[in-house]
Amino acid sequence: MTRASDLTRTARIISRIVTAVLSGYQHLPLQERERALQDVTDYTLAQIANMPLFMKRPYQALLLFFDFACLIRYARTFLGLSPEKQRDYVGFWLSEGVGPLQDFLKPIVSFSLLRYFDDHRVLGALEKSSV
Repeated sequence: MTRASDLTRTARIISRIVTAVLSGYQHLPLQERERALQDVTDYTLAQIANMPLFMKRPYQALLLFFDFACLIRYARTFLGLSPEKQRDYVGFWLSEGVGPLQDFLKPIVSFSLLRYFDDHRVLGALEKSSV
């Protein structure tokens, strides 16, 4: 059974992955961007929380593995890294990964991009910039 502290840790891991994934998209002023990132994070957390239990538990375990495997590369957990190194680590997992585990971040990336580019603030900013 997963402890409450593990769920909190996995939520923080997901939040930092979302931030790393979306760091290259600077369509909004800082305050609006922070609100949009929070909305994206909430959406992503809800999608993972709604996974069937037989998928959710292994996924949470993989997130913890992702966090602690970072010790090998950086001598710190993922949550202990600077935002720049978190982006590098997420990029490493998305491009090179660890064999079959490479794809486990794809749901978070997909949920994040879907929700971010569907956000009314982002859509408005993109419409303004294209005119």
